[in-house]
Amino acid sequence: MTQPQWKLGIHIAGAAVSPQNKQRLPEDSFCRELCLLGHEYGFHVFVFSPLHYDSDTGVLQGYQLHGDQWNFGPCPLPDIVYDRCYYQSRTERMRDKTAMQAMMLRHPWVRLGSQIPGKLEVYRLLLGEPRLAELLPRTVSYRSSSQLLRWLEREPDGIILKPDAGMQGRGILRIWQGPGGLQIQGRNAANRPYAYSFGQKKQPLSSFSRLIAGRSYLLQPYLRLTDDQQRPFDIRVLIQKNGAGRWSVTGTAIRIGEPHVLTANLHGGGRAAPAEPFLQALLGAEATSGIMEKLHQASCSAARRLEQHCGRLLELGLDFGLEESGRLWLLEANSKPGRSLFTLLGESAIARLSHVRPLQYARLLCNRSALYMPQVEAN
Repeated sequence: MTQPQWKLGIHIAGAAVSPQNKQRLPEDSFCRELCLLGHEYGFHVFVFSPLHYDSDTGVLQGYQLHGDQWNFGPCPLPDIVYDRCYYQSRTERMRDKTAMQAMMLRHPWVRLGSQIPGKLEVYRLLLGEPRLAELLPRTVSYRSSSQLLRWLEREPDGIILKPDAGMQGRGILRIWQGPGGLQIQGRNAANRPYAYSFGQKKQPLSSFSRLIAGRSYLLQPYLRLTDDQQRPFDIRVLIQKNGAGRWSVTGTAIRIGEPHVLTANLHGGGRAAPAEPFLQALLGAEATSGIMEKLHQASCSAARRLEQHCGRLLELGLDFGLEESGRLWLLEANSKPGRSLFTLLGESAIARLSHVRPLQYARLLCNRSALYMPQVEAN
């Protein structure tokens, strides 16, 4: 086996794991797979947090895979960084940024892919692409309960409120006016579903305002994105850069929730299904062919548009909704997508490709001598 040419560090949050409890890391199976595959593409792969970098000595400690065990100890400074970090606070983000900048001064490194901004800014960017504008549900910042009431008056199915920086369906709410009064359905911070019914329209608004105080929320119309069994579902498209640096759809799958719940997210109890058989059972073969083509075209357009405005990207997880009429909606974009959907489906070839493509693209960047270009750490 040839000696690895480059060092690839998988960047995780320092608060997520400690040297005393290192049997499993965040996204453990994914990190293990990258470590095992890395040698095939010329990389020594390890996992690190800037929390364990000593700027005085220049020593970085991290996690390296030996057999099936993670060993914590000194690691090389990375040439290229794969950011899989999910921050719990602004303080944690700023602390990591400072450490990464200190590492840059001692040993220049390249970020494999940039982050994208919050949901509202992503919406505004995508809205500027005519081919995507018709797929985007109207989205505005939530400002007041009076604004919410105005929306309820013109949206018979109600409205959706979602955190601008939320993930995995946590904190999302649906509010609508039912026959007996105002209804609220949602998921709490632990991603558990709940529902309330209020006899008077204004009764819950003061409690609601306290519930979301201090967080930035978005307001959207509620869309009926359910199958014939009233189960919410969405379509996840994973699009990644390939070894030639071109955007390519890696895989498409369906997430299905329980009947009459708000979201289909796997972390909230949803399950996975292969995309084409599910859609064919719902819409028929001809309509499914058209939907799949539109999904691929929209995904490529979204990737190119976001990369144009956000800097070099590696991959995106794009979530689409589908109405009974066949109308497609682009709901969200995520620059740090998971891969468990394809593993759950037993689609081992797609799962492996989703692991390989970051390494292929990292090798392309290294071979283009990107490591020796001036670097600007923007995130």
